Amino acid sequence: MQLRSSQLRRWTALLLLLVYLLPAFPALASTAPSPLEEAWTKFHENKRAEARELFKKASLESSYNAEAHLGLSMLAALDRPSTEAFAEFQQFFQASNNPYPYVYALWSTPSLMEGSGKKTAAQVAFLKKLTTDPLADGTLKAMAYSSLGNHYENSNQIATANQMYALIGALDKWQVVGEFENMSGSGFSKEFGPLGHPQANASFVNKHGAPISWFALPGTRNNKWIDFTYHFYSDDAILFAQTFVNSPKEQQAQLRLGVSGSIKAWVNDRLVYADDIERNNDLDTYLTPVTLKQGHNRILVQIGESYAERSNFMARLTDDKGQPLPGLTATATAQAYTADKGEMPTPLPLSYEEFFKAIIKQQPQQVLPQLLLAQTYLRNDKTADARRVYRQVQKMVPTNSYLTMCLIDAYQRESNRTSLATALEWLKEHDPELPFALSLNYQDEIEKENYTQALALVDQMEKAQGQTEEILARRIQVLSNQKQYNEVLSLAEKGYAAYPQSAAFMDLKYTIEKNVNKSQTNAANVLKKYLKENRSYPTSQKLASLYFDKGDITDGIKLYQQYMVEEPVSVGIQHTLGNIYYQAQNYKMAEESYRKVLQISPYIGTYWADLAKTFEAQQKKAEALQAIQKAVQLDPTDYESLRKLRQLENKKEVFSYFPQNDVYALIKNAPKAAAFPEDNSLILLDDVQKVVYKGGASEEKRTVVVKVFNQKGVEDWKEYGVSYHNMQRLIVEKSEVVKQNGSKVPAESNDDQLVFTNLEPGDAIHISYKLENHLKGKLAPYFWDRQFFSHFLPYQTTRYSLLVDPETKFQHKMTQGTLEPKVQASDEFKLYVWEQKNHAGLKSEDKMPVLADVGQTLYLSSFPDWNFISSWYADLASSKARPDFEVKQAVEELFADKKNLTPIQKARSIYEYITSNITYSSISFRQSGLIPQKPADVLNTKIGDCKDVSTLFVAMCQEAGVPAQLVLVNTRDNGLHDLTLPSIDFNHCIAKVTLPGKETYVELTSNFLPFGSFHQSMLQSGILEIGDGKAPASRTLTHLNPGNRPLNIIDRKSTVKLVGSNISVEEDYYRTGAMAADAKQRYRDASQKEREKMIHESFGSVLTGFKLTKLSFKGLEGTQDTVKSHIAYQATDMVTQVGGMSLFSLPWFNKASAQDFTFNETRTTPVDLSQSLYADHDRATITMTLPDKKVLAEMPLPVKLSCPVAEYSLTCKKVNNQLVFTRELRFTKDIIEPQQMAAFEEFYKKVIAADAKQLALK
Repeated sequence: MQLRSSQLRRWTALLLLLVYLLPAFPALASTAPSPLEEAWTKFHENKRAEARELFKKASLESSYNAEAHLGLSMLAALDRPSTEAFAEFQQFFQASNNPYPYVYALWSTPSLMEGSGKKTAAQVAFLKKLTTDPLADGTLKAMAYSSLGNHYENSNQIATANQMYALIGALDKWQVVGEFENMSGSGFSKEFGPLGHPQANASFVNKHGAPISWFALPGTRNNKWIDFTYHFYSDDAILFAQTFVNSPKEQQAQLRLGVSGSIKAWVNDRLVYADDIERNNDLDTYLTPVTLKQGHNRILVQIGESYAERSNFMARLTDDKGQPLPGLTATATAQAYTADKGEMPTPLPLSYEEFFKAIIKQQPQQVLPQLLLAQTYLRNDKTADARRVYRQVQKMVPTNSYLTMCLIDAYQRESNRTSLATALEWLKEHDPELPFALSLNYQDEIEKENYTQALALVDQMEKAQGQTEEILARRIQVLSNQKQYNEVLSLAEKGYAAYPQSAAFMDLKYTIEKNVNKSQTNAANVLKKYLKENRSYPTSQKLASLYFDKGDITDGIKLYQQYMVEEPVSVGIQHTLGNIYYQAQNYKMAEESYRKVLQISPYIGTYWADLAKTFEAQQKKAEALQAIQKAVQLDPTDYESLRKLRQLENKKEVFSYFPQNDVYALIKNAPKAAAFPEDNSLILLDDVQKVVYKGGASEEKRTVVVKVFNQKGVEDWKEYGVSYHNMQRLIVEKSEVVKQNGSKVPAESNDDQLVFTNLEPGDAIHISYKLENHLKGKLAPYFWDRQFFSHFLPYQTTRYSLLVDPETKFQHKMTQGTLEPKVQASDEFKLYVWEQKNHAGLKSEDKMPVLADVGQTLYLSSFPDWNFISSWYADLASSKARPDFEVKQAVEELFADKKNLTPIQKARSIYEYITSNITYSSISFRQSGLIPQKPADVLNTKIGDCKDVSTLFVAMCQEAGVPAQLVLVNTRDNGLHDLTLPSIDFNHCIAKVTLPGKETYVELTSNFLPFGSFHQSMLQSGILEIGDGKAPASRTLTHLNPGNRPLNIIDRKSTVKLVGSNISVEEDYYRTGAMAADAKQRYRDASQKEREKMIHESFGSVLTGFKLTKLSFKGLEGTQDTVKSHIAYQATDMVTQVGGMSLFSLPWFNKASAQDFTFNETRTTPVDLSQSLYADHDRATITMTLPDKKVLAEMPLPVKLSCPVAEYSLTCKKVNNQLVFTRELRFTKDIIEPQQMAAFEEFYKKVIAADAKQLALK
């Protein structure tokens, strides 16, 4: 019987394929297109009325009947009620020889079962028929049982629903354990222990450092999905589940899996499936062959979440037709089994995908099978594969709205907002009559509050589609916004009468009875009526609230209890029930409810904290203490529980250990302005109090008090920004102006921005805030910090106090001097206090380094070393750098016509592609999140910050076979000596091509910089190289100064002629590296007139009578490494006649002047030339043609000067009747120490004199 059935299926599939191929061959008698072909043409052109008539005509012919109804169904999915789309598909199903692949492809569309919830009678009948259809495979039957179960569950027929769900054949007896770290997908390939330890008493350590063990699930969701969100905090987590399946014999089977997240699966410890891409798909998406041994078999599943936003799975063991294997039993209790160490088997392809691929291979020009293949991919959340097919179809039928609607679905799944917005706008522009486009335009008008036009669109919808529930709801929305409440009430009653099963109209009716008619009884009756035929937790909540409002606690609680009976793992409902009991002060029942919560979710700290408060309310102090200890153990950054723990332990509040400040006394006793005549304000107190708990959680409190002396001080302090990042929680405790008379005026605040209104000279400001650190992943056990003990204002007290667990290892270092902390034991902590008093403010000096390099600065860090930081970021970034579909496509297109390139040439091409096509978005590195975007998102949106474009570069290089890695950067403007100790305080990211002997650092945030170039201001930035997370490597903080980078050179060659007292000049500029980039940035997109204006403004400011006569550029486009320019100009009054001699100075455009540097004998800080240096080499050559009968009165002597930080040369030689002058000034260091200033001053004055030296002609 099995053989005959199998043969029948094969013959049926072959027959369908032959039937499908028939339209591809032209009829012998005529070349005219068939009605079916014409119908599809009109369908693709969005001429739906014509297409509908042609499909109907084609349906009358038996050879076209099935496909014609399929077309009518797809057409109705666009512009008709879903009931019509379903009815047409039914006609297709009955006429088709093999409709099952189409059922699978279109299952989630209006043609079949779009959306969850209750189904129509016709849909229920179809689903029931499908479950008994001998030709339908086990996957379709399981899908049908799932939909039937969902229908009955939403119809409040729970027993029937459970019968349907049971027939899915899913494994539903599981033990689970977690959470393990998976930030940015970093945990997928790591070993956490559960694979090797199936025993119930096995102990592991979760991502918070807490001990955990396997626990058996008390049940599953009714629909048989194992949903980790019911049991864990599943965000950024790896979670495991195991079950033990008893097979009566050794047999071959298929393990079929559906998932939300990434997945690995083992059978008897043999890896049988792995996919690190996080998807949200349906049952039986992943198929793999497995061997079940006689007796017990261990099934282990690993699910990972980092961006899927869900975490669940369903597993089925079936035969090769997808039917559940008979005779299997399963238990969550660990059983003895025989381990299998074989290789991972090859996954099985999905038959429905293969079906459409086979048709496409035979008929590559047919659109329909490609659309359906893409729909099949999309159903399984293979969005990249779906979009690949859709893009191919788009080339064939570029104006097809059905295709655009499918693309919109794909973009929504990927959260690709840019492409989604583009597709939506395309629909509104190219198919404005489409119901979905009308809905989009309607929403636009609502958002613009253009209610008249919105109502006109509703009228247009109703005319085209008739009155529907959705259209009536929109009309009510518009009228409500227009405050036409009588009309709203009338239409709401009409809607409720017409659509009594509509949740929206039921809710409107409930609101009217409760708030308009003031009838609690009628409102309750509305809810009760709805709940008789519908299962709705929000509706039950409303009804329970009505009971509670009238004091009927018992009936209200029964509603919650009923839900727990129907779905025992509904942890959120059970928790709400506990909260209700607690608020009602029924602490015994609250305790019971919270204990049930913990049976479902024993490793969620918040639930233990709730249990603790019920114990405390019952005076069970010992039990409360144990529960709150568990809460803190599971969630170390639950600071409320940390405070409660100390309270229960009768310990001091942690901030009471620190030196206490009497802020108002400080302000009252503050010095007057006369004591600080050179300063606009005085910092009375800058105090940081940081607590580091055992395990690494930390919080801090900062207090800033400033006395303002004058109006300049008011301007400086009227606004204050609190610096914090997205792994911190800010709590502003106090922000106020303290007036001279002692009154207080609260500041206006918006998150971290504080504005001190009514601030006047003589007032003080007082700021006090807390930061709670909620570090994630590998960072969680560590802390780092920096505190300045130097300010540009005088201060009375600057203090940094650290209260730390004595077992916590950390380093501290004070720069620019020594300041040892006072250390003392404080109960279970150690208290470190660094304090300075009565310091004058730093005085600003010309070109002084940033504060981190000249101010006394305290650095602290508990990170072990820089290698840890590199490894941490490799974990975060490596999964994002994986080449996905878009990356592969981009690389393929980029190198399609570029053969035999060297690796460095490939890297250069990739660099040029990214900088030309991706817009750099300048966002603070830490504020935008630490994790790069996926390269696909960057390619789709065409925008990204530094780490995004660098990660894209690395991904494209990897795809092209070029080794590359990320490099974190702390830019030079943060300080040459910043990051003294290991920390994550980087503010930039670049990439590095790691070719031996040709290592090249790459800055990807400028479309002007040549490949491998850097601006001078980036050199000597702190850098940390990031590996690929695979091979171990030793990393440390170094400084950026690549030996093989293109030099930043500007070379000027000028030809000068003296014409009377004027000069005529022609100059050729040669710029490379960053100098070329600067020229491109300045001139590339400017018109010729704008370029000439910029030249005139630049030269005209230093030359009298400047007149530009010629200007041209070469090399401004692209990322060429050289820009050349030619300029010709004239200037007047450049020659002075004295005693028959002509005196003139050489027109050095870059001549030195006294304004370049401020020399001061009392200078205390170095000169930081990185702020002003722009080139490695700045050379200028002037060739002067002497006027007839004129000679130099005296041939200038060559000048050659040097000092510890610079070199200068100026030479002259005579060539025929021309004089050739060559000038070069080169700095050998970018820091001038104070002790070198005298020598440099002497040197630079000589340079000024040499540049300004006058020559005489006679």
